[in-house]
Amino acid sequence: MKKTHSQPRPETWLDRYGNDLFAYAAARLPRRSMAEDMVQETFLAALKGLDGFRGNSSERTWLFSIIKRKIIDFYRRQAANPQQSFSDYIMPFHTGGKDVGHWIESRAPGLDSIEEQIEGAEFYHVMQICIEMLPPRHRMVFILKVMDEYDSQTVCDRLGMSKNNFWTIMHRARLQLRECIEKKGF
Repeated sequence: MKKTHSQPRPETWLDRYGNDLFAYAAARLPRRSMAEDMVQETFLAALKGLDGFRGNSSERTWLFSIIKRKIIDFYRRQAANPQQSFSDYIMPFHTGGKDVGHWIESRAPGLDSIEEQIEGAEFYHVMQICIEMLPPRHRMVFILKVMDEYDSQTVCDRLGMSKNNFWTIMHRARLQLRECIEKKGF
């Protein structure tokens, strides 16, 4: 027997799904403000598409599918706009002198407690910053493949790229991430 889901209730979305959608977007976008905007755009798109909700999935799954598509569209626009470069991102590490590769103190990630450090929060922060520093297309491919766990063919299809191009970008993204993370002592 097919399980049916109730009609979406937009008045509950923010309370029920807001934090989870934001966390999902924040892990995949370069800035917090972008993640906030993405959640708002998701809710707006869901409201506009409310009549199209067929109940084949849960309300939560439906909202997450919207935000996933919106993030993919964001990175597609980034890839289509080659004016954005690596230098558009604030470099968090010293690039010259005796402190090369060390955090610029004012740009270092903040850690709230010793417990967070013990649980690997420092590595997570470094990883997030290193992902943000990837060129937009590299970041998009890496996030879809590694964080969202899409298979290679799906990533290629969604981004309109060849398998060779996909593997080249994945290789370069991994090398850049490894170099960035190693500079931080991990």
